[in-house]
Amino acid sequence: MTGRPRVQFSAWSFGIDMGTWVREGLYLCAAGPDVHWAEVAPLDGYGQDTMADVCALLPTALDWLGKNAAHLPTSPDALPSSRTLLQDVPSLRWGAELLLAKLACHDAGMAIGTWLGGSPDVDVQTAGLLLRGDATNFAGAGPLPRVVKMKIGPYTASTATAGAPSDPARCIDSDAARIRELVARRPDIRIRLDANRTGTAAALATLLARIDDVVDRIDFIEEPLPAGVTIPAGIDVSLAADETLREAVWAGRLSVGSDTFNDPLVSRADVWVFKPSLHGGLTDVLEGLRRAQAIGKRVVWSSSWESGVGLADLREVASLCPDEAAGFGTGERMPHLMTEPVSGNPAVCPVAFSAFRAPDSIAVRHSGGTLTYRQFHDRISRTAAALSRKQHPSDTILAVRGQRTVFFCEVLFAAMRLGWHILPVSTRLPEPAQEDLLARAGAVWVGEEASHPAIDDWDARVSPGVESHMVAGGGVLVATSGTTGTPSLVALDWARMLGHGRQVNRRVGFGAGSSWAWSLPCWHVGGLSIVVRCAVAGGELVVGDPDTTGVPDQVTHCSMVPTQVDRLLRQGDMPEACILVGGGPVPRDLLQRVVRAGLRVRTTWGMTEAGSMISCSDVWTVDDLADVDPAPIHAGSPLPGIGVAAGANRLEVHSPWAARGHTRLLTSDAGYIDAEGRVVVTHRLDRVFISGGENIDPAVIEEALLAQPGVETARVAGIPDREFGVRPVAFVRYVRPQASRDDVPQGRERVLRRRLRALLPGYMVPDRIFEEPELPHGHLKWTAAELVAWAERNHERRTP
Repeated sequence: MTGRPRVQFSAWSFGIDMGTWVREGLYLCAAGPDVHWAEVAPLDGYGQDTMADVCALLPTALDWLGKNAAHLPTSPDALPSSRTLLQDVPSLRWGAELLLAKLACHDAGMAIGTWLGGSPDVDVQTAGLLLRGDATNFAGAGPLPRVVKMKIGPYTASTATAGAPSDPARCIDSDAARIRELVARRPDIRIRLDANRTGTAAALATLLARIDDVVDRIDFIEEPLPAGVTIPAGIDVSLAADETLREAVWAGRLSVGSDTFNDPLVSRADVWVFKPSLHGGLTDVLEGLRRAQAIGKRVVWSSSWESGVGLADLREVASLCPDEAAGFGTGERMPHLMTEPVSGNPAVCPVAFSAFRAPDSIAVRHSGGTLTYRQFHDRISRTAAALSRKQHPSDTILAVRGQRTVFFCEVLFAAMRLGWHILPVSTRLPEPAQEDLLARAGAVWVGEEASHPAIDDWDARVSPGVESHMVAGGGVLVATSGTTGTPSLVALDWARMLGHGRQVNRRVGFGAGSSWAWSLPCWHVGGLSIVVRCAVAGGELVVGDPDTTGVPDQVTHCSMVPTQVDRLLRQGDMPEACILVGGGPVPRDLLQRVVRAGLRVRTTWGMTEAGSMISCSDVWTVDDLADVDPAPIHAGSPLPGIGVAAGANRLEVHSPWAARGHTRLLTSDAGYIDAEGRVVVTHRLDRVFISGGENIDPAVIEEALLAQPGVETARVAGIPDREFGVRPVAFVRYVRPQASRDDVPQGRERVLRRRLRALLPGYMVPDRIFEEPELPHGHLKWTAAELVAWAERNHERRTP
């Protein structure tokens, strides 16, 4: 077809943790004006092929797709077969042919099931799956299904919990009792029994005799005997072929003219069970369906531990047999279902996806120009390759200086693809503190010299679209202020960060074509999240000059702390961007000035352990401010999926995107949920205060002061500051009283501040270090409030 839009094919791996094993597979992707996916899910030990077989022929499959996409079939009968090229890899044939069919039916404006000839708008019924135990396994899940599949025989015992029957006689007793229990609970039930080739002719006859009065409730018995064993005469129930059928297909016996198919069960069976992703290509499946219908066989569609992508396609195919309940019970036992690789599957690197879907869209805008997603993806791939050649172990932690640069982004997404952790290191930390942080984390420095080496054999080394595109574990370590002077490390894995980023984007209306100014430090979770949100949305990350305080032109979104917003107003800048304000309490007078100036602002609340934003308000208006009590400004309602509760003395957060092991978070914030379901934070419950968006723990400064020679006691408090909100001041007592209180303290203050700068980030160095004033007569100790009041009277702010 001439003039057809360009379609690019790629493959994306996934792994689903099933507890005792990992379900591995691939998604084949066709990216053009629209994006289509098909799952390739070999099942080692049950299917004909393995993941190694799939990967070996993957380039051939992608090439086959590229050639056939130029002339798409107009009907299922015209669908080309990949059997010759991919003959021994049925799962790859299924995925490749299904993806080509999806492109064709998209051209025709039809759903895949309808295009294949299925009944439109059919609600495919599924059979319940009872692996073991009794019928009460279905309790709590609604009514007992009309059709139930039940495992029987020694197979049940081998997969059951302790106490399950293990000898044949006890298996028969247990199976008969469970069948009767199901019939008693629902007399019109249809029960499908599956022996998985573990039974014997005698055991089968005995079981049927035990349930003779309810045998009419048996829909069929699947794979009752080992392969090749003759079915005894006199069996009056329907039989079904599953594994035996697939083996006949793989051996090429299904399409022969004889009705015997060289196997007693395939010939005798009334029901053929099709597991399409293990069976073969879509053309093979359709051929098998036609063959079954021609000789009067029933066809039941069945799943084999596919993700949500594969299950959705199987439901479309199952519409070809609308009167049969499909056997998709494995889907109910997946720990989670991925319904769409982009929005629901954390396995896909978002930059790589955008490079396929919209390669010429702007990914990064910086002082030196722009990078398209194609260019950005290529740079990340080369950085990942260079890092992987250093042969770091799989649990490597890369320490990278927290500078808002393109290189930082490259390392972040390269680590994401390698399954490594990164540790963004604050440039505000003194060098000894940086090295101490690396030593405690077990991290290694990575510098810009690791980026963009000459890699002549890049294309030959990496299988197309697999190794370099995937999120394989790992995450970010974020250093937070510690109460003992030692920052704690919060581990946020990539999957949670990507999932959280998608929720934030939906809340604030950020998507492809939008741009976000990178205005927060990248060693904070807020700054990291901006990079991730842009990539997830396929939007534009705007890297501005770190020395400027304004909002770049034509930016749609910007994140700021209250100090930055105040500077913006004083400079007279009036950006059109939506400004998200967080990182500390927003003073009411500041919000009023912002709204009256016509700026579009939303207030937020978040925390590092929660992955950044927890709640977000709508855009504030003048009317909103008039309706709100003089109490603290609310931070809007929680993001979908996040729960916030006001406990007896603090706010509690439940979030699926929080740091691993921290889905239930007890915050250090007091507050409540208002009548509109919005979060209102009233005050901190600890001594920590926020200065210009940075958390400051007075205990950390006090510890550093007490370590200095000559300092006997130290107390630190926060005093109000117009620009930063709050700034620290210190009160010390020296070991020896000075002869004159006027000539020495000033010199000592300079010495102490200089020493503190070598130990603490600059923002934690107190503006003033006072010698604690003499107590008034009758006072035993200064209260914190009294010291703050005294400092406000005597304070002359100094540069942090």
